Amino acid sequence: MKKALLVILFIFSLFLIGCKNDIVTVKYKNGDSYLAGTTEVGLINELEIEWVCGKIVICETDSSKLTFNEINELEDTVQNKIHYLLNDNKLTLKFSKNGSSFDINKDSKDLYISIPTNYELSKITIDTINSNVDIKNINSSEYDIDVTSGYVSLDSNNNIDKLNINSVSANINLKTNIIKDTYIDTKSGTIDILANYIKKIAVDSISGTFKMNGLCDTIICKTTSASIEYTGSIYKEFDFATTSGNVMLTNNSCCKNGDVDTSTGVVTLNFNKDDVFTCKCISNVGNINVTGEYVKDNNNYIFNSKDTTDIVYTINTITGDITINLV
Repeated sequence: MKKALLVILFIFSLFLIGCKNDIVTVKYKNGDSYLAGTTEVGLINELEIEWVCGKIVICETDSSKLTFNEINELEDTVQNKIHYLLNDNKLTLKFSKNGSSFDINKDSKDLYISIPTNYELSKITIDTINSNVDIKNINSSEYDIDVTSGYVSLDSNNNIDKLNINSVSANINLKTNIIKDTYIDTKSGTIDILANYIKKIAVDSISGTFKMNGLCDTIICKTTSASIEYTGSIYKEFDFATTSGNVMLTNNSCCKNGDVDTSTGVVTLNFNKDDVFTCKCISNVGNINVTGEYVKDNNNYIFNSKDTTDIVYTINTITGDITINLV
């Protein structure tokens, strides 16, 4: 249901900006307030970008001012130039003049933004149809990124309070330090995350792959056919649900709660051999394979204890096999 809503919202957004076939008409409010061209900007608190297609590259600079430039082969007219508005410490960048039309298959423009290392932004918002988005070492408390196709690459050593990414088919690559709250919603494409620590991450996906390596308190991943692969330490809870995707979990820490639910996917779970926990495994048709010493009580596989433990992980499949390894 959520995936259908994402697609409907995307189609509706194209209607709002005037997309017919492959032609996009850029539309936004208060168009007369925007200036054409590029410039240097002093201290800002928030950055908002609305782009049609082409690269978006945001990186740090030792300069004292923010700069933005565009590279393109379009006709050099005011209508085709980037337009910007600086208001209340918020910089807004638009692909072109309000009302201009472009073919998304060939009229691309690349946007390059350099932000001083001492700038601390409260939020960066990016909304684009077909772009490769590269962000590296920018200090922003919040990111809100909407991209239809292309890819999103976020590489940051700074702490992030909130990260929200919505996509139809873009590939997503994150290499981060600490994030408090992460939400990713995508129809297809790969998601690859390397993180020192994420307090909570929630992922909704239809197809593709989800991979994460790092530490987190809570991870929730819901997919249709996308595979799920996690390696690291989960301290509080994991909740994986998929219809046909495979699930592979290597958890180096004993967390409080855990659930895996799949219809046909294969489930492989690797746990610390010294942890005390119970796996409640239910598979209607699939095989259940367990390595290491355990006590079996009906559907319960009890590790490092003779009695039912406080920590219980529930694994449900219909036809998928379940494998539990102690490492």
